[in-house]
Amino acid sequence: IGSTAVPHLEAKPILDIDLVIQDEDVLPQVIAGLQTLGYVHQGDQGIPQREVFKRLDSTVPHVSSQRQWMPHHLYVCPAQSEELRRHIAFRDALRARTDWRQEYEKIKQDIAARVDGDRKTYAWIKETECRVFVQRVLRAFVQRVLDDV
Repeated sequence: IGSTAVPHLEAKPILDIDLVIQDEDVLPQVIAGLQTLGYVHQGDQGIPQREVFKRLDSTVPHVSSQRQWMPHHLYVCPAQSEELRRHIAFRDALRARTDWRQEYEKIKQDIAARVDGDRKTYAWIKETECRVFVQRVLRAFVQRVLDDV
């Protein structure tokens, strides 16, 4: 659902994955299952209905003998989650509009140039500086979808 899911958008080689569950009632079983694979539940980190999971190491998920997996961020979202809808809408908006994709890429490149490889600082600045852009794109994209109906 992140930048790697948008063709022609420069992205770090880190996947953002939303695991979709039908109902929040199954979350305890999902947490337990993901723990057996080597993920640690980090809570929603302030974003309702988007549970965050951290990998113990690069061999997570533990499904084969010591295989190294591509870096990724794993989230669990209920199917009716507002955050899931936001993730998908933003991804689809960037897929649909070259100008938005290019603007987003430039914002991310500018931030990356300022942080000299520090991923935590990059993530914090990106969250702060991209917020207005993301909100603007989502409003325009949703309006465009509504206009097409």
